Amino acid sequence: MMDKIFLLLFLISLMSCNNYYKGLDVSVYQRDIDWNKIKQNFDFAIIRMGFGKNGVDKYWDINYANAKAAGVPIGTYLFSYANNEADSAEEAQNALSLLNGKQFEWPIFYDIEGDAANSKVNEKFKTFCDILSKANYLCGLYSGASRLNSKYNDDIKDNYPIWVAHWGVEQPKYSKQWGIWQYTSKGKVDGIKGNVDLDYAQIYYPDMIMSQHLNGY
Repeated sequence: MMDKIFLLLFLISLMSCNNYYKGLDVSVYQRDIDWNKIKQNFDFAIIRMGFGKNGVDKYWDINYANAKAAGVPIGTYLFSYANNEADSAEEAQNALSLLNGKQFEWPIFYDIEGDAANSKVNEKFKTFCDILSKANYLCGLYSGASRLNSKYNDDIKDNYPIWVAHWGVEQPKYSKQWGIWQYTSKGKVDGIKGNVDLDYAQIYYPDMIMSQHLNGY
């Protein structure tokens, strides 16, 4: 896996100050998605693969296949229930099994919230991401802005892709560099019935991921 400092510099070099890339994130809750319509309006999508030590999103395989068929660049995330580092290691193994044989242009995110975010979040994140990094995946962190500011150390915030959630604001109230910002949970888009999370990215990950042969490439 590439040196973290090189990764940070590479990500910053790809950042466009005045240009956001439009994205959305989906799971079983969006059910049937018209990915061809998503392709017309969005630059990327983050798809939930699963949760916990053995959970699989019921729409994981179909969302992956249909997004790929439509030509939508994608990343993915795993929702954590980990109580400790041992749990996170098992969740990483679940993630690896779900990632196997697939390719992703955007990072693989670890979503630590709810009860899982109450203790040792830095240790749990590093345990998960160290395992994925050794398997040549670019791993990042999803979290709310306030939790990122107060609970995570600078080593994580400075050296890993950050996907920050902060709804109803003009900019996320986050003190460090973010790569993706989830700005609403109530988006309305052509191709999806009901609400969907919408995102902006200010770092463009696909060039780095594909050139460095990460995420299955």
